[in-house]
Amino acid sequence: MNLMNFRIPYSHGMGLISDELYESLRRSNCALDDQKSDPDSAECLHDLETFNKLTDGLNKFEILGYYCGVTMPRQRRSLSDGKRAVIVGFGETSLSAVKCRDEEHRLSAYWFNDERVLKGYHRDMEQMQQRNTKGYRSLVYSGDHDLVIPFLSTQAWIRELNYSIVDEWRPWIVEGQIAGYTRSYSNKMTFATVKGGGHTAAESRPAEGYAMFERWIADKPL
Repeated sequence: MNLMNFRIPYSHGMGLISDELYESLRRSNCALDDQKSDPDSAECLHDLETFNKLTDGLNKFEILGYYCGVTMPRQRRSLSDGKRAVIVGFGETSLSAVKCRDEEHRLSAYWFNDERVLKGYHRDMEQMQQRNTKGYRSLVYSGDHDLVIPFLSTQAWIRELNYSIVDEWRPWIVEGQIAGYTRSYSNKMTFATVKGGGHTAAESRPAEGYAMFERWIADKPL
């Protein structure tokens, strides 16, 4: 599954690129279809360059947020015991000097490198899918303002699992307001979008994130 396939229609739907650019990308099958795509064609390369220019100034993790440059930890190194450590690739950071929302992510390196986290963080998507097959309850959610992994990508992944829908698409409410949309599947999976949420949806929409988790953990419908 090519993630770019969904970034392009998502960007069009959110008004980030023009109708003309989107249609040109569609005509050239540029990164929109894994079987027919020709990413090396002149038209495709030109269109992708335009696409990147239009979106490079965005905070792709939360398109409503401020863009503060590349601040996510991105380098890794192996520890002596074979575990992986996350390296802060943007210099030293004072814990008391977090000014930009993106800069809060610098602190994630401290959390990732905590020994308790390294010991406990062993789940992956394959294990998750095995648990779903066995019928364990699961909650999958996406902020609807995340350009890194758009909710369209999450929905496409869920469709590949081929589970039956038991509760059709509907809004879920927090304090009388629509907080997002949700549907449920026969394998006890619940999918939800978080309205206005970014890549880490509960960070940008904490009240909605708390309500979503509280209802799910209590085995209540969103």
